[in-house]
Amino acid sequence: SGDWCRPGEHRHNAESPANRIRAELVRFLALGGDGDHPVHEAGVQVAGAWISGPLKLSACDIAVRVNLIDCVLDAPIHAFEASLRALNLSGSRIAGLRADRIAVSGKVTLRGGFESDGPVSLAEAKVEGGIDASGGRFAGDTIAFDASGATIGGQLHLGNGFSADGPVRIVGARIGGDLVASGGHFDNPGGVAFGADAVQVEGNAHFEATEVTGEVRLAGATIGGHLSLERIHIASEPIALQAEHLTVDHALILRRAEISGRVMMTDAVV
Repeated sequence: SGDWCRPGEHRHNAESPANRIRAELVRFLALGGDGDHPVHEAGVQVAGAWISGPLKLSACDIAVRVNLIDCVLDAPIHAFEASLRALNLSGSRIAGLRADRIAVSGKVTLRGGFESDGPVSLAEAKVEGGIDASGGRFAGDTIAFDASGATIGGQLHLGNGFSADGPVRIVGARIGGDLVASGGHFDNPGGVAFGADAVQVEGNAHFEATEVTGEVRLAGATIGGHLSLERIHIASEPIALQAEHLTVDHALILRRAEISGRVMMTDAVV
C-alpha cells in the first residue's frame, strides 16, 4: 500500500516485542519481497522500530528506496558494493555503516538526530544525489566518517551541528556541488580531525564557524569556487592547517579565523 510501518512515533531507548523488527525481514523487503509479499514502489518505509541483528545488504541490487527513520539498529549495516535508489537513516541510531563502493542513484541522508556508535564508511562510493549528514553525530576510534575516493554528484553536507568524535576523511573525493562543514564540530586531538587531501570540489567549500580540535588537511585540494574559513576555530599542534599545493579558483576568505598552530600553504594557488 505504500504506507509507513510505525512501531513507534519516536526512537526507542529499549527493545520490546512491540517495536522489534528482525534485520532479515528488512533485507527481504529491500530485495523486493516475493510473490505473496511484494514491496510497494515507495520502497521500505519504517519509523520508530528497533531493528535487531546485522542488516546484510552487501552486493545486493536494491531497486527501491530504503527509509529507516527514528529507528535503532543494534548491529552494523553491511552494504559493500550494494546498489540502491536512496538511503535515509534520519533520526536513527546505528552501530556502524560499512558501505564502501556502494552505488546510490539518489541521496544518502544521515541527518535529523542521526547517531552512529561505530564507523560510517562510504569510501569509493558513487552517490549521485549527494550526502546530507547535517546535524548527525559520528564516532569511531580509527575513523568516524570516511568518504575517501567517493564520487558525489551533489553536495556533501557535514555542517549545521554535525559532530565527529574521531577522524573524518574525504581524501581524493570528487564533489559535484558544495562541500559544507559550516557549524560542524570535528574532534580528534593529536591527530587529523578533517582529512581532505586531493579532494576536488566543483562548487564552494564552506567552513564558517567550524570548530576543529586536531589538524585540518587540504593538501593538493582543488576548490572550483570560494574557500571560506570565516570564523573557523582550529586548535592543533604543531600543524593546524596543512594546505600545501591547494588550488582555489575564486576567493580564500579568512575573516575572524582563529587558528592555533602552524599554517602551511607552500605552493598554494588562490
